[in-house]
Amino acid sequence: MNMSLEGLRSGAGKFLGPANSLGELVLDTAEKMADLQIESGKAYSSIAFSQWKKVPRVRNFEEAGDFLWGQIEPISEVNKQLLHDWKSLVALNTEFTDGIKAAFSTAEKPKPAAAPAPKTASRSSKSGSSSTSASKPRSATARTTAKKDAEPKDSGPKDTEQK
Repeated sequence: MNMSLEGLRSGAGKFLGPANSLGELVLDTAEKMADLQIESGKAYSSIAFSQWKKVPRVRNFEEAGDFLWGQIEPISEVNKQLLHDWKSLVALNTEFTDGIKAAFSTAEKPKPAAAPAPKTASRSSKSGSSSTSASKPRSATARTTAKKDAEPKDSGPKDTEQK
């Protein structure tokens, strides 16, 4: 009884260890993603509000032209922020992928079961006879020939497709 309990504990540890690691990794990555989104949202809203604060100062066409030409700077800031966000996402993805690989590499991989030997019929002993054996022919031509040999000769009109 004690040995079976130890086996159960060992098996549960082998299974739950990687599962716990993956759970921690997912939560950690989700938290980092949320922080990245909050940081990005603050940066984009800061750029937007700084531009909206300039709008009431526009009182004529000349100031409107200056305002529009001044949009080059915030567009550049947005591009820099997008590049920063993209690099952060790539780093987060790489970290997540490495964490998954690490979790599964630490888990003990089960040994594959020995595959049964494939059943092969000796073709040399059946040469010259029609193919009615249980073994399947390997080529398409052999399958077609075997099918024709297995059909009764006077069964009337046949509705078969040839490929």
